[in-house]
Amino acid sequence: MSDWSTRLRDSPFHESKTQQPLQPQRALPVDIVIGIDFGTRFTKIAVSDGRQRQVWIDDSGQKLIPSVVYVATNGNFLSYPSAGTPGSEKIEYLKMLLAESSDRVFRSVRQTVYGKPIEGFIRPLAAAFLSTLIRRVRASITRRRPDLEQRRVNWFVNVGVPVQHYDANVDAFREVVAVAFHWSLRDQANYKVDDLKSAYAEIVNRLHRAT
Repeated sequence: MSDWSTRLRDSPFHESKTQQPLQPQRALPVDIVIGIDFGTRFTKIAVSDGRQRQVWIDDSGQKLIPSVVYVATNGNFLSYPSAGTPGSEKIEYLKMLLAESSDRVFRSVRQTVYGKPIEGFIRPLAAAFLSTLIRRVRASITRRRPDLEQRRVNWFVNVGVPVQHYDANVDAFREVVAVAFHWSLRDQANYKVDDLKSAYAEIVNRLHRAT
């Protein structure tokens, strides 16, 4: 009696069974959405990874992130999770500074940053703040989901816009979020606020050229 290898060779199924081994199935890409509720005093973040939606909690157990940035006495930009350094300027109400178009109530509270008019720094500071959050959230998700190492991840970011200011200043939010996402893809540099302002303008010009 012939052995099993001979039987298989002579079988009409020989071609499909021995010449075409099954290929391992590649894991499908996964979409992960980071939703940012950019608040006046605090910012809250939610994450949807295709399996569940949940509020993001940082490594210290914090759910509410202060919507605050700092400028050190040497001009360095500081953001979450830093609490600032002695003598640093504390810039609050970033969302309202970005949203207000005519009344300028919040700009009257703080009129300068590092001795210069605040108007030129609002968008760069807001973008830097959001980019720090996006980068940290993405890093924590990747660390908590080791299975993502073998999959392509499509990252999406949604940032809430205050309804009462939507018609007046939505372009400011769109621009800031676009720059924030771009900055989040690289390591955070130790920018001084003047450099931050220049880098922001460069990215905006590049994005406009691309469209």
